[in-house]
Amino acid sequence: MNFNRCNLVDLHTINADTGSITVIDNEANLPFKIRRIYYLYAMPSDVNRTPHGHRRLQQLLVAINGSFDIAVENGAEREVISMDSPSVGLYIPPNVWRDIRNVAPGTIILVLASEPYDELDYYRDHKIFFEDTGLNA
Repeated sequence: MNFNRCNLVDLHTINADTGSITVIDNEANLPFKIRRIYYLYAMPSDVNRTPHGHRRLQQLLVAINGSFDIAVENGAEREVISMDSPSVGLYIPPNVWRDIRNVAPGTIILVLASEPYDELDYYRDHKIFFEDTGLNA
């Protein structure tokens, strides 16, 4: 698994006649210790979810229910990834601009983060993000 860029992570899932269970383990699935967990829900499908980047924060996003698209860019690459499975997470390292869009009604997005909330870690301005990171927009 290459943790220097965004990538999809297959989460350990056990399927049985009685249902499924997906396990996220700090050691097996993630390159970071989980220090914060939150989830996003009740998002209008016609708006983008606060595009931003992070200086240090690493994240894993999982579509627990429903689906969404996420545009990610790091200056060299830009990609839109569709998320629609609770058994697959999207790893996002630091210095990646992300933009959640096309959120289906009823979607719940689980976010596992490497750091506690810190407003100073956020890039909220696309232009400043690329100026500070030295990446090419």
